[in-house]
Amino acid sequence: MKEAAIVMLADGSEAAVKSLTKPNETQISEMVQKIFKSKENDLQLSECELTFAELNKIKKVFIRNLNAMYHERIQYPHQENEEIEKLTEVIQKENEEKYLLHADAIDEQLRDENNVNTDDEDTN
Repeated sequence: MKEAAIVMLADGSEAAVKSLTKPNETQISEMVQKIFKSKENDLQLSECELTFAELNKIKKVFIRNLNAMYHERIQYPHQENEEIEKLTEVIQKENEEKYLLHADAIDEQLRDENNVNTDDEDTN
């Protein structure tokens, strides 16, 4: 019964922490505390033979392990350079598209003006 309770708490704690957008130590700790409290309040731990001392130890281990699993990673310079290059490519592509649209509009205006001039010459 103890093992089943530990697995249930581990599964609930990990799933809850995974749902956090950018988990930090405080959020992870609070989320694990909520999961344990929720299971206790729902009497899901009433027959598991775990003592409060054991539950507190398990909770601390979960918090430590989940913090190790979901800590914020340091971004290395090559990763920053790759992101900058991708952003630069996106901006260049957007600018090229804007330029082409602008160039097409100018080209169309010139054609219209040429057509007007040609029509004027034909009438003269």
